Amino acid sequence: FRNVQLNQIIPVIRQVDAISIIFVMILLAAPQFLRSFRWGLLLSPLEQLSQRLLLPITCIGFLFIWILPARLGEVARPYLLRQNSRLGLSAAMGSVVLERLIDASFLVALLAICLPALQLPGWLLSSFQGFAFLLLSAVVVVLLGSLPQFQRGLLQLVSRILPERLSDFLTNAAENFYSGMQAVVSIKTLLSTLAQTSVIWAAGLAA
Repeated sequence: FRNVQLNQIIPVIRQVDAISIIFVMILLAAPQFLRSFRWGLLLSPLEQLSQRLLLPITCIGFLFIWILPARLGEVARPYLLRQNSRLGLSAAMGSVVLERLIDASFLVALLAICLPALQLPGWLLSSFQGFAFLLLSAVVVVLLGSLPQFQRGLLQLVSRILPERLSDFLTNAAENFYSGMQAVVSIKTLLSTLAQTSVIWAAGLAA
């Protein structure tokens, strides 16, 4: 709005259709409601939480994401959830990480579908491929981590390498962290989560 006078803005604002503004506001708010429902679904293997609790935490969390750099606001939701439920910080953080992996996977799949229609420079295509590889690696680690045999093997390896006190601390934190990702074990829950993710992105793109 540099070099723009207020008396030039007011007539433009008066010409805006109020119904269009209301519609856009609904589209902007809808993803937050949907994300809150999806988060509740991801947390359901651990504890059934009401939307009366999750929706305000979701909105506050995303507010912090918008105002803090490097997505530091991601920690706000797990912290607030720990303060208002029986879930631990590690388990809540695990559910947020899983949520982010699902969002990133959906976005990569969407971009992969669109790639044939796009003329991208080589460096950008290489960056996309590198990101997709890292994402796939993270998804594999999460899926393996959901297997009890993998968890036991990993934790036994940690216990052999690190001192006992540090090993016990990391073992407990890792077990709680992976407990927040139990939704991947249930195919029904995972498919429902993916369906909600598609609706969230559709609402976001429409806005």
